Amino acid sequence: MAINFVPLDKEKHKDLKVAVNTSFSFAKNTHLAAATIREFAQLAATMPLVFIEDTNAKRHHVVTMLGMEQGQNLFLTGDSWKGPHVPMNILRYPFDVRPDGDKLGVYIDENSDLISDEGQALFTEAGEVSEFLENRQKFLADLANSEMLTQRFVAKVVELDLLDQIQIRLTSNSSYLPRW
Repeated sequence: MAINFVPLDKEKHKDLKVAVNTSFSFAKNTHLAAATIREFAQLAATMPLVFIEDTNAKRHHVVTMLGMEQGQNLFLTGDSWKGPHVPMNILRYPFDVRPDGDKLGVYIDENSDLISDEGQALFTEAGEVSEFLENRQKFLADLANSEMLTQRFVAKVVELDLLDQIQIRLTSNSSYLPRW
């Protein structure tokens, strides 16, 4: 089913629950994940970080390579993440933080398999934000702040002309898989 991020709404989503840490199957075809400056050291210990240019937006991004080919994620075995660190941009799912008017808003993928009748409630029976959602909102705020810091860092790297464009040809021995 196609991803369908919509603004999180207290009334519309009052009965939604989210399964926690059950599956990373949503990332099985993800070969690149946005990386934030706060996690560079953890990510770079086990996966390459690369700068890519978005010519449409006229800016660069830092991503971590999870696979060598589009649609390949070498850090998944079945539904389980194999590796010491999961990128924040993968951990955020099924939530996202996006501009909403003059502020940032929390969005949820209504089509996510992580949304079910079981799991962590987003709102209490009284209609208040649950402890689970409050913690996710703090995580998303940290992610948004980390992304802003990363954008400033990347802009400075580009301004100082520290990047060179290179082409990489990757070959692999199909019997090799990362082990942790």
